[in-house]
Amino acid sequence: MHRWFFADEEIIRKEPTPIPTLASPTPTTSLSSVISESLWKFTVKYDGKLCYNEIVALSGSIEALGSWQLQQCVLLTLLEDLNCPGLWTASISLPRKDDIRYRYLICAHNGRGHRIVRFWEAHKGGRVIRREDEQEHEAMSFDVFGMQNGIYQIERGWIGLHAVGVQFKLHGNPFHMKTHELKDATYLYCVKLSPMKIKTRSDCGNGKMSRLVYSDSKVQQKEDPSSRASFAFCEVASMGPKGNGEFRSQSKYGTPCDPQEILMFHLTLDDLPNTAYLIELYTIPQKAAEDIPPYHIGYQYVLPQYLHGAEGNLHMTILCATKHRPIGALSLDYLLIKPLPGYEFLLNDSQQRECKRQHQVLDIGHRGCGKSFWCKDNILRENTLHSFQKAVEHGADMIEFDVQLTQDRVPIVYHDFQLYIVNKDELSKKEYDVMKLFLHKKEISVVNSYVKVLKSGVKVLPVNKLSLQQLQQVEVYHNPKENQRFKACLEDKNLSLPFPMLKEILKKMPPTLPFLVEIKWPQRFTNKEWEEHFKPDMDKNEFVDTILQEVFTNAGDSRPIIFSSFDANICSLIRFKQNRYPVVFICHSTDSDAAYLDPLGDTLVNATNFVTALQLWGIVADADAILKSARYVVDMRNRNIRFFASGSSTRDEKIRRSLKAIGVDGIIFDRINHVLNVDDLKQNIFVIDVRE
Repeated sequence: MHRWFFADEEIIRKEPTPIPTLASPTPTTSLSSVISESLWKFTVKYDGKLCYNEIVALSGSIEALGSWQLQQCVLLTLLEDLNCPGLWTASISLPRKDDIRYRYLICAHNGRGHRIVRFWEAHKGGRVIRREDEQEHEAMSFDVFGMQNGIYQIERGWIGLHAVGVQFKLHGNPFHMKTHELKDATYLYCVKLSPMKIKTRSDCGNGKMSRLVYSDSKVQQKEDPSSRASFAFCEVASMGPKGNGEFRSQSKYGTPCDPQEILMFHLTLDDLPNTAYLIELYTIPQKAAEDIPPYHIGYQYVLPQYLHGAEGNLHMTILCATKHRPIGALSLDYLLIKPLPGYEFLLNDSQQRECKRQHQVLDIGHRGCGKSFWCKDNILRENTLHSFQKAVEHGADMIEFDVQLTQDRVPIVYHDFQLYIVNKDELSKKEYDVMKLFLHKKEISVVNSYVKVLKSGVKVLPVNKLSLQQLQQVEVYHNPKENQRFKACLEDKNLSLPFPMLKEILKKMPPTLPFLVEIKWPQRFTNKEWEEHFKPDMDKNEFVDTILQEVFTNAGDSRPIIFSSFDANICSLIRFKQNRYPVVFICHSTDSDAAYLDPLGDTLVNATNFVTALQLWGIVADADAILKSARYVVDMRNRNIRFFASGSSTRDEKIRRSLKAIGVDGIIFDRINHVLNVDDLKQNIFVIDVRE
């Protein structure tokens, strides 16, 4: 294999400073006449450095500008202007019947003609040329990449249909060295990861590492970037307490990684089966002089066949850089981000979709009106159409709900990963939401194979082991009388049944009502146990794809939707699979005593750095943690990150006033319908019975 020719290129991206004497072009307006067609010269200044497969491009709302389609975008030409370097231009004949909107972007392309968006201007609506505008060609004027109306806004692109994202993550003291010298705390480890091109498939299959040759030769500057068959871009971000969360190019000797650090390497490439990854390890004394270079102590290769499924953890031997003998071990997590099948997203979509606000701070109904409780003679059940409608009636600006999949991969709205089962209907209906699930004998024998008995004696059955049809056989109680009986409810006549389909929620709720959709995925603890004792068995890419496809099919164009998840990898997948809907990351609750295996959600600092690196839309954090660290709200504002508060304490009106005072963007809380004198039901309990 060989090292990709631009793997070590410095990619320095900085905010360009507009030159006062050369302002962005301001077209003159002639109201007396409208030109049917004119030659328009687009010129933009980009001060950053580009890799060899990268080029500045232009896309817009008309056919001549590609009709917002990435593969038809207009590639600009670099002007050789020593007085004003970094100018890219194209002259295009434009029809002038209507206003024209456009954006600039940085795209990468290969020898097969495939393009991906590396970075793009994501201002809402984009730039505009009015139908009556005229351009003064004699004046030297240009746009500044990313700057529009005084606002600088550049978003990282998505992977599209012709690329794959790969993430490697180091955290929790990932190095375990054999010798005392290598364990010395006075030395700091630095890690460098480089994508490697495998020449033949046998190179990675026969274990002959000597055949995996790489080259550091540079490509001539005037070489046509499209002549290169493949592309691969690698950046790194520090997300721990000492980092700032900004992705950057790697230095010559890698990036420092101490025991408290969280390093994420993010790669975008178009040839996953023929790409390996060289991990190089350097050491440097903690108090070394600036002129002392790090010492190369070890290395290891991650071959493509090591990456099974969407995510995993690798434990690898570190080989000595000189003697090629084992000197220690390395642990790292990986994530593969595959394209959403069948979707080619347009460049007019932007994740910066503002929700219409009735108040300064969004009031967000948690699961509708909150956890299930008795309301008069019926249960106002969480995550149901009835609860959502009640929340809207009482002024909710947005509805939050949970989504997971059934056995037949239908997205449904339900919170718990497990159904908690009892043999007999003996629990108090005033304390528990008791429901009966009718199954045929053959179905019962099948689902019993998935039933697990917990230490407490309670039986649990994973929701995803039942089909939608089976879940819809549920029957519920309708009043709290002592002689109550289960009552079956027709779907169209009763909106209080659990397990509504996501499609149903999207179709039946008001089309402009904003949704905050939490994608459910169990978290793993440091003791290797799973949340709710539920270990997922579905590929995470397929899981996310199924939910995204349901939303894109049924959500319509007018509904604002924000995705959220406690799982950092879920957030990464949604972020890089599409460009339409924003994503927020949910921090771990401060009420939990459990230590999570993934530390990104453990603290506001870690979460903020993760959101900054991936350019997610915002963070959901526990209200108590926010109030204790109110200074982070200012940090959120400075980083253009939205901040939402949640947790049991948000039921308190005083807490909500305090949160609004420090400037959170939204508050997710129960009982938005102001019913505060009734306790929550403790648990959803199911009785499985035989259907005749």
